Amino acid sequence: MLACDTKPLSIVRVTMIEKIQSQTHFVQQKEKSTMDMSILADWFTIIFFVWFGLKKFIPALDQGFFPTLGAIVALGAAVFTALST
Repeated sequence: MLACDTKPLSIVRVTMIEKIQSQTHFVQQKEKSTMDMSILADWFTIIFFVWFGLKKFIPALDQGFFPTLGAIVALGAAVFTALST
């Protein structure tokens, strides 16, 4: 007979189950972070369109610091959209 170092079957099953659970946890974490970026992208897009629409009715939003703020919101929408894909 050959002497070999084998683990009992129950230990092998437990080890495999732990590996599968840790991989599943990693995938769930990755999906969760992607979903957060998508939500941020959606909110920045909504805020940008509301901002752009309000500028047509309130001329004061098109003067001073406000155009820069609108550009920052548009850039945020673009960046978070790119990160969510």
